[in-house]
Amino acid sequence: MTDDGTVLVTHYDFRNNTPDDGILGTDYWAVHRHAATELCTDGATWNEETPITTETFDMRQAPFARGWFVGDYEGLASDGDDVLAYFSASHDGDPSSAFFSRLTP
Repeated sequence: MTDDGTVLVTHYDFRNNTPDDGILGTDYWAVHRHAATELCTDGATWNEETPITTETFDMRQAPFARGWFVGDYEGLASDGDDVLAYFSASHDGDPSSAFFSRLTP
């Protein structure tokens, strides 16, 4: 939770995957809500879904460990009113590159 009470959740999904490009197109996303004014249990209060990855990556390039696996080393931390996201994705031939992004919800 940030200093202003914002809660942020991240997830991977396949919404940009298309059957004709030959990859399992995957992106990393964030969604947030403001704890002081919005109920966590009301799905309508989760705001502004934002892509964190700058380009869609091929999940099938990730290591296979009982399924495609981008890594254990992911996390979120607050820095004032910002959120710091550390995550993994395949990139330029590296199956599990690590990335950092500063988010301002």
